Amino acid sequence: GRLSDQELQSPQAGFLRAHAILVQHVGVEAVTEDQMVRREGGGELRSASTRSPLEAYFNPSRRSQEPNPLRNRYLLPDPSLPGNAWMLPGMAASTPTGFGAEFGTVWAAASYQPKVRYNDGQDGAVAVGFGLGNARQVVGLQVSINSFSTVNSGFGDRTAVDLHLHRTFNDVWGLAVGWESVAASSNITRDSGENVYVVGSRWLQLRSDPDAPFGVGMLSLGVGSGRFQLEEAFYEERGSVGVFGSFGVRVAPPLTLIAEWTGQDLMLATSLTPLRNQRLAITAGVTEVTGAAGDGARFAIGGSWGYNFLGR
Repeated sequence: GRLSDQELQSPQAGFLRAHAILVQHVGVEAVTEDQMVRREGGGELRSASTRSPLEAYFNPSRRSQEPNPLRNRYLLPDPSLPGNAWMLPGMAASTPTGFGAEFGTVWAAASYQPKVRYNDGQDGAVAVGFGLGNARQVVGLQVSINSFSTVNSGFGDRTAVDLHLHRTFNDVWGLAVGWESVAASSNITRDSGENVYVVGSRWLQLRSDPDAPFGVGMLSLGVGSGRFQLEEAFYEERGSVGVFGSFGVRVAPPLTLIAEWTGQDLMLATSLTPLRNQRLAITAGVTEVTGAAGDGARFAIGGSWGYNFLGR
């Protein structure tokens, strides 16, 4: 099963929770060329749509053939165009970001570790979830239902519900507050237990052409309790908070590289959207790289799939 209450945290729960949130980056919603453009000369985003720019804003696409070269340069892609179907991979692996799912979005995710912290046993988890509200007009709420220790003790043996309340500003800033395991089964263990956090994220255009390799990234920084504390603080149940953050960069249309501080140690990962026209992402990485926590570097892998029944 999971680590006991006396043992230190395994980041399996964190990896699943963050990977489930990857659905927010996997083309769940999109905007078209006539719904959003960059202001001519200023480059400031202007949106006439409530849809998320997270997929369409950075996807490779055919550019408009209009004679205005400046406007043409800043046009956003139309996701309906043939050959423009690489969905944006994840920009974080084991920590939350300031963005999240909105009304119309449902998703499912699973993760697996062949070895957990301070234990040679394997472990896995699955989750399903949905979005509510509108993060651009008022606020969005992502609800996640998790089954932990699925590999060892069976599906549904240890379950928890997570809430992720988020707001998007100017289509590139995201701010969220989260409450993990707000409701949980009585046998839930500390490593997948209650955590509260606040996190902000910012999309970054790193090159003049966001479609180019290393053209766009996302930076996130947050503060949280529970699993986000330093390992020693978590072990001693100090009730303190820790700082976490991540940076993801898109190196190719279907591929991102991710580096993040989990609150306890460094994790390096990559996220891939392997199929065109599909909101499917696979993320794999190595956690506890520096040895600041745990008993050595470990491998983890997960997958997520999202669907928007509003057709966005």
